[in-house]
Amino acid sequence: MSKKLFATLLAAVVYSASFARGFTQYVNPFIGTGAVANSLSGNCYPGATLPFGMVQLSPDTQDAPDWDKASGYDYND
Repeated sequence: MSKKLFATLLAAVVYSASFARGFTQYVNPFIGTGAVANSLSGNCYPGATLPFGMVQLSPDTQDAPDWDKASGYDYND
């Protein structure tokens, strides 16, 4: 009985693994980094961070003197 159950479970796992999809192709990590309009500047950070955002490693695309590029990265640059 256990051999039939094992064979059935193994066949189900192998069969279901053939239908695995990579949904990461539909994800755009840069959504929210670019400005939509003059008053809406995005400022969402696209890079990796350490816990609680203490270190954020990502390129700074513009050195703005004002608060326009608060995250340091803008997709439109």
